Amino acid sequence: MTTNFDRAASFYDDTRGLPEATMDALTDRLAEGLGPAKAVLELGVGTGRVAVPLTERGYAMTGVDISEKMLAVLEAKSSTVEARGADATDLPFDDSSFDAVLAVDFFHLVAEWRRAVDEAVRVLRPGGRIVLSTFAAADDPTIELRQRIFRKAGTRPRRVGVETTDVMADLENRFGATSTEIAPLPHVMPTSLAGELDDLRAGTWSRYWELPVELRRRVADTIESELRDTGLNLDEPLDVKINQTVLMATLGGR
Repeated sequence: MTTNFDRAASFYDDTRGLPEATMDALTDRLAEGLGPAKAVLELGVGTGRVAVPLTERGYAMTGVDISEKMLAVLEAKSSTVEARGADATDLPFDDSSFDAVLAVDFFHLVAEWRRAVDEAVRVLRPGGRIVLSTFAAADDPTIELRQRIFRKAGTRPRRVGVETTDVMADLENRFGATSTEIAPLPHVMPTSLAGELDDLRAGTWSRYWELPVELRRRVADTIESELRDTGLNLDEPLDVKINQTVLMATLGGR
């Protein structure tokens, strides 16, 4: 199962978008990883947040996603990306169709991730590249609040898929790929404790989607009341420091 982002289509770009300069820098790093590739397939293309800027760098981008609503946003935004409704574990393309496969902030959402890896390798031309990118918090002042949220909800965050490093290791072990890490991109995401609680109520982040709506709201209200009773300023601006990594695997002839 791959996590479906239909529910996030209306607010995805507003909540996952990066400042222009940061997005330009990320596009530079992705282009460095893609190298001379021309025909590129992006897994989990979504609203084209990544694919559209890459088309402006000359790449012929094709994208797949299981979310029809995310693809509708992409279609309204741009006609330069060829988008298909499909699951990454069952790609509707012939063998050796692409010079490169790209996946950004994706594999942690894919339960059958090895099937997705198999499919990515299948549609890749000999000597092609697989480029993976994801973010990791280097300094997150909201982590204790998130832990408190799940304790209060009586559950734990569920890990659906795997980290990009796990995918890269699988490519090396099963397919003999050679890997390269491109310089990580540091950036800052502004937030606040109040903002995180509002995101919990709204279900902004996929980590909260398994919690029922009424439970999310009740937990947010309870924690907000408890923290305000301590005199804590929940509206104080906080910065989550993030590193966006880019990993590139090159596959030999098959």
